[in-house]
Amino acid sequence: MDRLGRVKHDIHAVCCALLIACGCAAQTTFLVERRELKEASGVVASRSNPGWLWTHNDSGGGSFLYAIDAARRVRLRLKVRGSKSFDWEDVALAYRPGDKDRLIVADTGRNISSKKAEPPRLWIVPEPSLADAGPAPDPKAKLPTLRSPRAHCLKLRFPDKQTPDVEAMFVFPAGGHVGLIAKNEQKKAPGQDRGSAVFVAALPDKTPADKSTKLQLRQAATLRLPGKRRSRLVTGAAVTRDGRLLVLTYTHLHLVDLPPRSSAEPPTLRPVASRKLVGLAHAEGVAVLDATTCLVACEGRPARFTVVRLPHATDRPGGRE
Repeated sequence: MDRLGRVKHDIHAVCCALLIACGCAAQTTFLVERRELKEASGVVASRSNPGWLWTHNDSGGGSFLYAIDAARRVRLRLKVRGSKSFDWEDVALAYRPGDKDRLIVADTGRNISSKKAEPPRLWIVPEPSLADAGPAPDPKAKLPTLRSPRAHCLKLRFPDKQTPDVEAMFVFPAGGHVGLIAKNEQKKAPGQDRGSAVFVAALPDKTPADKSTKLQLRQAATLRLPGKRRSRLVTGAAVTRDGRLLVLTYTHLHLVDLPPRSSAEPPTLRPVASRKLVGLAHAEGVAVLDATTCLVACEGRPARFTVVRLPHATDRPGGRE
């Protein structure tokens, strides 16, 4: 990218933010051109590095997280040491008072033959400070690489020996529990609601480097979404500033009440508000930016990210543009 191209890129990023802030646009898209970022999947907004985003490839390309700055340029990549990248699907941050924020990567995609699939797991590393990140490299130059401590591995155990295909992960506001949502709806059994299973588990207090822990999940709720099948495939999740669960599908964003962390009888969750996504193909990840907007990541090259206004309580559940 030449100097003029970079100036245009920066102006476009600023205009996107202004349009969303003044309410002039429900969606605004920016592109990120890096040859290493081939299939953007999960995305999360950093809290300890304000204005920065972390994203990653769906599968292939190694165990790397990519840091995107406030001007929407990839500045560096983080090598998650000691991890594997079978099928990374989402990334989240766990906040713990008095401790470093922890990056959690969900290696939980299982949409291929079970004979080839590796056991589902979460990889956890401390989030590094990006205060000393150097200038954005030329798109054709090699990205600077940070190296994390060796990752802690959480080996997931689902109820009844299930191995669901999971593309959506979220962390409860207090940071002590993690949630995972099955992409596909569970088979309806007698007395069981059709919908996607929502699994929850308490995160361990300590996640020492280069160690592993078994994490037993339980089904905390069933998520029922409206629309045709494609509109009900869950591809991403995050938690809003006011403590609601934001659920992404290929076609919609939905606001849902958070599931209980413990309940004798898992409830059925339904959207309280929905927003239809316009012109977005392969929406795969979502991050909350502030009290009114979120960011949707779409697969493809160049990587495509779209700032979208959050569904509002006055929006009709099921989809409004």
